[in-house]
Amino acid sequence: MRPVTRTKDERAVAPIVAEILLVAMSVTLAATVFYVANNLATQANVSSHPFVALGPVDLQNGSATLPVISVSHPVAAVDYKVNLEVGTMMGTPASLAASGTPATVAVGGRSYDVVWQDVAGEGFLNGGDLLTVSAANGHLPNGVYSFFLIWNDGSVVQSAAWTV
Repeated sequence: MRPVTRTKDERAVAPIVAEILLVAMSVTLAATVFYVANNLATQANVSSHPFVALGPVDLQNGSATLPVISVSHPVAAVDYKVNLEVGTMMGTPASLAASGTPATVAVGGRSYDVVWQDVAGEGFLNGGDLLTVSAANGHLPNGVYSFFLIWNDGSVVQSAAWTV
């Protein structure tokens, strides 16, 4: 077999093809890095579901106070809702109101107030805060109660139960 000889023009094609492939791979890599970085930045701005620990219920003066022991990361109170179950009747969730303002939960024709006390005063539910449940017209009537702290996606963050 006789060796194939190439002209100068034919030998110059390989480096050009290699350079085009190198540029294409660089553009693809840059686009991939941009896409991943952009998604990570977007996900970092979305509040994630916190973990909340509530202490034992304190029954005094016709109301139930639930101390917030800890919260995994600070999240604005507007991202929470509250609900009650009295006996076997489930209430209608209400948005957690500003500190000191009752969030009214209706359960079977009765209204109950849930008041959040923002001890630190920064607008985040934190350890040390208090959640107080009372009947809108006075003392909690006798019965079995369940309190639900609900995240903005509808999932229950934490709950507590007590009997009056």
